[in-house]
Amino acid sequence: MSEETVIRTPQFEILTSKVGAFLVVRLRGRYVDDLHVSLHRGIFSQKTSFAIDLSGLSDAAMPLAREIYFAMQSLRGTEHRLVLLNPPERIQSFLSLLTTTPVPSVHSEGDLDADPAV
Repeated sequence: MSEETVIRTPQFEILTSKVGAFLVVRLRGRYVDDLHVSLHRGIFSQKTSFAIDLSGLSDAAMPLAREIYFAMQSLRGTEHRLVLLNPPERIQSFLSLLTTTPVPSVHSEGDLDADPAV
């Protein structure tokens, strides 16, 4: 698996790799507002299945949860899905304020199936 650096700043970096039908998006560093803007413009504008790994990110905030929620909503009615990779409690809590539908999650990349319906 080869990771591609999409953006790197002094505060955060966004890396991607392909696992089956999923684009794995790995967020590392500290959350700042520019991060969710970068996700919106550089990642979530694509129509594919996403697996979001937030385990390397600190200070996750509501705007990030909102961006993930909007990305999930944009995939409704398509064959694509958005799942979280072993999500931190904080982001799950923020997402629960936005939707009563739980965001699917898996424990590891090994749990991602070639079928994006996970």
